Amino acid sequence: MEQLKSAGALRQIDNTELVEKITAYEELTRHLDEDYITDKSIFETASNMNDVKIMVNKYDKVALLEARVHSEVPMLIRLAEELIQLLRTEYSLDE
Repeated sequence: MEQLKSAGALRQIDNTELVEKITAYEELTRHLDEDYITDKSIFETASNMNDVKIMVNKYDKVALLEARVHSEVPMLIRLAEELIQLLRTEYSLDE
């Protein structure tokens, strides 16, 4: 994605819906990656299960994880499916 952006390749795509889907997918994956890195660093500092329980309560990570599982991940899957379909249509690709 970075190569596409730095090379200006996205500007070469005439289908604005396709560019919007690519951008939305990239933004959501970056958001999920950042969340994962943050979650991992928080839980890596825990030295035992009691620390994990305190951190879960302090950061309300369970609610955030549930939101990701029930909202963000399905949204990412939907965006990916829509993007694949748009690419197939735009470039006449067979399944």
